[in-house]
Amino acid sequence: MVNEQPAPERRRTRALLLRSPLLSLLVLVAGCSYTISERHLLHPRHFPVLPDGVNRRNVEVPAADGTILRGWLLGVPASRRALLYFYGNGESVLESSAVLYRLAQAQSADVLAVDYRGYGFSDGTPDLAKMAVDALLLYDRVAAEGKPVIVYGRSLGAVFALRVAVERPAAGIVLLAPPTTLADVVSAWERNIPWYARPFVFLRPDERLRDLHPQPVEDAARLAQPLLVIHGTEDRTIPIELGREVYDHAGSASKRLCLVEGAGHNDLDVLRGPAAICLGRFLDTVVPPD
Repeated sequence: MVNEQPAPERRRTRALLLRSPLLSLLVLVAGCSYTISERHLLHPRHFPVLPDGVNRRNVEVPAADGTILRGWLLGVPASRRALLYFYGNGESVLESSAVLYRLAQAQSADVLAVDYRGYGFSDGTPDLAKMAVDALLLYDRVAAEGKPVIVYGRSLGAVFALRVAVERPAAGIVLLAPPTTLADVVSAWERNIPWYARPFVFLRPDERLRDLHPQPVEDAARLAQPLLVIHGTEDRTIPIELGREVYDHAGSASKRLCLVEGAGHNDLDVLRGPAAICLGRFLDTVVPPD
């Protein structure tokens, strides 16, 4: 069976097959040619529109070395509190937009989210020490709006949320799947290596990661603000025992641990279910919405 194509179309198809081993294999198995159209090549991604009652402003914050950090400030009419949002590794403000929009709307809070240096909209090159200093500037930016600020960090973002909370007068802090130390995270990754590869693969943190101070659990011990830790019981990237240790070491007089049964690292939903209930109650206690 052959689908007839004009000569130019056949040449384009052959070129595409040469660049795509998977398509070549499919053609060989099927024993026929297939016409490739735009629908095979174009795979659009749709980002949510702003919900009713939420407005967005672009924000630029110059870092101490001149690097420009860019992100969004989401505003909610009559809100009395603000969230400073630090996302997880491999994410960006744009990719987090659905969560940011709905957090602002559901929790009646302004939300500032700015890409880390070297991520998303921001300039520069990622550097943990510099990113921690940047985080303090972001707190100062959102605090200038005149509302109590709750710092909120997920995974890698928890490292920066903790740094801010011990250096600035935040009203409270929310940590999702926080690590204890960066070396502990590397150890967790090593435990996830399949058994058959373990004799050949060894993961070790380099000297810079081991010697970076303060580590998250050290910052947690210095906390004074109300704390909420949310962690999934099936998290294998940052295991739940690390979140428990951060919680246990936290110096906060008022602290809560919210365990979400069955949730992993990337499916911990703060917009629905137990985590959303924990978050809403905590925020309402720290800074009432009205």
